[in-house]
Amino acid sequence: MHYAFQSLVLLLLAGAVGCAPAAEPTNAPAIRIVASDWGRAQPDEIEAVVRSAAAVLGDLVERRAPLAIVVQPAAEHPEVEYEKNARGEYVMALSARDRRWAQFAYQFGHEWCHILANFDHRVSANGEPLNQYQWFEEVLCETAALFTLRTLASRWQSAPPYPHWKNYAPWFADYADAMLAADHRSHAQLQVLSSWYAENGEVLARDPYERRRNDFCAAALLPLFESDASQWNALRYLNLEHAAAEPTFAGYLARWQATVPEKHRHFVATIAAAFARKNVADEAAPQLSSTTHVSLQ
Repeated sequence: MHYAFQSLVLLLLAGAVGCAPAAEPTNAPAIRIVASDWGRAQPDEIEAVVRSAAAVLGDLVERRAPLAIVVQPAAEHPEVEYEKNARGEYVMALSARDRRWAQFAYQFGHEWCHILANFDHRVSANGEPLNQYQWFEEVLCETAALFTLRTLASRWQSAPPYPHWKNYAPWFADYADAMLAADHRSHAQLQVLSSWYAENGEVLARDPYERRRNDFCAAALLPLFESDASQWNALRYLNLEHAAAEPTFAGYLARWQATVPEKHRHFVATIAAAFARKNVADEAAPQLSSTTHVSLQ
């Protein structure tokens, strides 16, 4: 759907913002929107959208402690800062403007995933940032953003933040479908990730922001998470125990599998096996389970 038309419809429908919103999600973080230049969007509107987006993963991921996020306009690209502010809030910047709710949800879903994935634990024992496996976290967060959009397309059909926002529901699906239809995501399947990783792993280790490569991998992983959404809880155990210091990607994934609760271990092993080089012996690769051996570089 073209955003020019979307913006026009939004202007017509959003006039009743003063109506009482639906009940707040129960497991969403505390969210504060900075009153700033958001174009035609109002802070309370943005808050309603991102709270709804936060609940998608928030309802699936167990939290150890309350989280607080402050959302502000991004000068360039969306990001979440490593350091919390003086109020103990994660500082998230979004580049979405006006009433492009799908774009707000997509960007928030991605950055929210980084927080849940313990991005600020991706450090060495000495506290130095380690980025060689950040690409995989970027892939998971792109997957999470697409998952968020497709979930909101369904949820807003029956439970939008405001009753008169129900008509926005299809736009989330349109946004996700447009991205998944892009040429560089075509032929993305779990079965091809082994050869894909063999060709792209070294590049990604050097630059975790290789967007087209990340997009391809995310499209391949999305059906796996959609088949069992409860497995998103494994995200909460990523990057713990100095996993980013592991010398191999296999070791990084093995550390993740060892850290997650038992109910997620087969799922993580499935992801690890998808990236494994087939028919290549690597004695240094760790055992991910009693029956699964993967060989990664």
